[in-house]
Amino acid sequence: MSAIVDMHCHLDLYPDPVRAVKTIAASKEYVLSVTTTPKAWRGTAKLAAGCPRIKTALGLHPQLAKERRGELALFDRLLPEARYVGEIGLDGRPACVSSWNDQVHVFEHILSSCADHGGRILSLHSRAAASEVLNNLGQRSAE
Repeated sequence: MSAIVDMHCHLDLYPDPVRAVKTIAASKEYVLSVTTTPKAWRGTAKLAAGCPRIKTALGLHPQLAKERRGELALFDRLLPEARYVGEIGLDGRPACVSSWNDQVHVFEHILSSCADHGGRILSLHSRAAASEVLNNLGQRSAE
């Protein structure tokens, strides 16, 4: 029997996340539950407590970078507890262009923080920005 793996799930955004966790546990699926803000990480991780097949990632979604860049200090405080990081990245769609500089700042900060802590498993957002995301990753690996 093969296992089902969902490597990008916003568990905390489900209408009934507790029920979703029970369904995942019963089905023996593996899930990477990504968060959109550092403030959401602890609560989302708590939802999955006792379900070892659900891993919770510490994230700051690029669409929220402008409004939530003030949470980078919290991100840095939580990072030692998090093996997984996501959802992070860049969104180059026209609707997100006004926050581009904030997105780049947040993404570069998170990549540097992860490198400083020995690396992490990342879940990346790269909508209309794949080249820029890969360039940032390449710069970090060259450092």
